[in-house]
Amino acid sequence: MLSNLSEGDVVVVSELDRLDRDAGHVILTMSDLRARGIYVRSIADAMDTSTDMGEAMMSILAIFAQMERRFIQRRTRAGLAEAKAQGRVGGRPRALDDKKAALDVRLSDEGEKAADIARTLGVSVPTVYRYIAAAN
Repeated sequence: MLSNLSEGDVVVVSELDRLDRDAGHVILTMSDLRARGIYVRSIADAMDTSTDMGEAMMSILAIFAQMERRFIQRRTRAGLAEAKAQGRVGGRPRALDDKKAALDVRLSDEGEKAADIARTLGVSVPTVYRYIAAAN
């Protein structure tokens, strides 16, 4: 629907949260629509961006959304720093520990088939090849 709107159109929603997933996205969507000359009217929230008061409310909401984004960024950075200080890193856990990875490479060097190595280590064949490639 949003891509089919043109300047001067009015989007009518029952409540503002029906416009997008969360408050930040609602504000971004409304800002995008405003930049394209499209108005938003929310029945339950009694907001209409085609009026001066509605435009002022939109500006206030945009300020709060920006603050919310900054708070989220700060909390995320602080959480990542705390996790790093405790020795935790993000991402998917490795399929093989160092001992099994070394065994993978050694069995390959001895001529074992990748399918047999995979079965022995309990991993997929592509995983066997990835560890061999990383070691070389």
